[in-house]
Amino acid sequence: MMILGIDPGLRTGTGLAVIDAKRRTVERAATVVLTSWPLTDECVCWRTEGLIHSVGIERMTAMGSVRFSQKTLDNAQFVGETRARLDERGFLVHEITKREALLSIGCKGKASAARVRRCVHSLFKVPGKLTDHEVDAVAVAWATWLKIRRMR
Repeated sequence: MMILGIDPGLRTGTGLAVIDAKRRTVERAATVVLTSWPLTDECVCWRTEGLIHSVGIERMTAMGSVRFSQKTLDNAQFVGETRARLDERGFLVHEITKREALLSIGCKGKASAARVRRCVHSLFKVPGKLTDHEVDAVAVAWATWLKIRRMR
């Protein structure tokens, strides 16, 4: 089963990763800076190629600092609108918290980017070097797969 993981970020970059959950391979990964909504068009294209069965998107939570509040609101709006557009196109979309994503790959507590990268590389065959956003997207996709398995 192919799962698309999305690690949202408007200004810094949105990580996208398609994993094959059964073979534990990363099939595609990309980091894109989004100002509009080409993301759903790319997802539809990947779906028609038979690449995506379900989508996991990281749910945004408050960061606890006033200076990050506008970024948090922008990202939350991005997540909501992206989810609505994917729902319209018939994708099964799951919201995953950062904590769920980290626990799914074996990282406990606050994990550094290097630790998350090591955990992802220990679980998956990865084609080349992934950015931090792409690594996070892989973790979101894996947490989505685990959530789907529990629901069956």
